[in-house]
Amino acid sequence: DLVMIEDCGLVGNLARLPFLMTGGLHRQAGVTVRKVKEVTVTASAPMGFHVDGEALAGGAKISARVRPGALRICA
Repeated sequence: DLVMIEDCGLVGNLARLPFLMTGGLHRQAGVTVRKVKEVTVTASAPMGFHVDGEALAGGAKISARVRPGALRICA
């Protein structure tokens, strides 16, 4: 899933945190979720982003592709 979250200021973003932890973030205003196979995001300035919950600093462009079956989970 690609999750896009519009910035709504410090207080608004903090108010979303409980929904992030309880699985209801996708129902909040300003949050869009899309099923994608590939995506490229380009910005006018370097941006920060999260990959599997890890915060990373990056450039002005990031590309990602879904690879079905690439992740193995051991229970």
